[in-house]
Amino acid sequence: MKDKMTTKAIKRIETKDELRPEDFKYDYNPDLTKALDDINDDFDQGIINMIALWKVNRYPYFPEDVMAALNEIRNDHEIKEHHEKLLRRLLDCKGLQLPMASTFLRFRNPSLFQIIDQHVYRLLMGTELSLPVFPSQKNKNTICETYFNYLTILRAKCKELGIPFEDADRILYNADRRINKGVKLRNYGG
Repeated sequence: MKDKMTTKAIKRIETKDELRPEDFKYDYNPDLTKALDDINDDFDQGIINMIALWKVNRYPYFPEDVMAALNEIRNDHEIKEHHEKLLRRLLDCKGLQLPMASTFLRFRNPSLFQIIDQHVYRLLMGTELSLPVFPSQKNKNTICETYFNYLTILRAKCKELGIPFEDADRILYNADRRINKGVKLRNYGG
């Protein structure tokens, strides 16, 4: 027996009178939309990336102080208290969750940070990564704790396996794809 679903007929616009003033007020991602609308130069990969991130609504906006703090960790040799504050600030940025935030940290200083990823996480922990979706203060505490605990465990596993920490996210990602080849990952929103 088929489910009884109410299906509304699709309506077409026929006359200009059907348009309303609010139809002319496009406010999707306004700052980035304006920047993209104002481009008169040839497209390059950077512009293509901006457009793609605009389309999927994942373009991260970094305030100047967050960008400065991110650049300060270039020469750090150990994880410090201000790194957790920076991670919290990154998680406040539109379009960023922990996997993407950890990616920025990793490319800034791979000797301190690695990407947290479903593949590597499950290979290390034997379970799937589960992160809170809503950015409450309590959830940010959980996310930060999860990430820094992950880094501690990852660093210890690197010593045990004799692999460089700086390459761990890549090596263990490939290893998980081979070792857990038949085990599907669930979508985790990151």
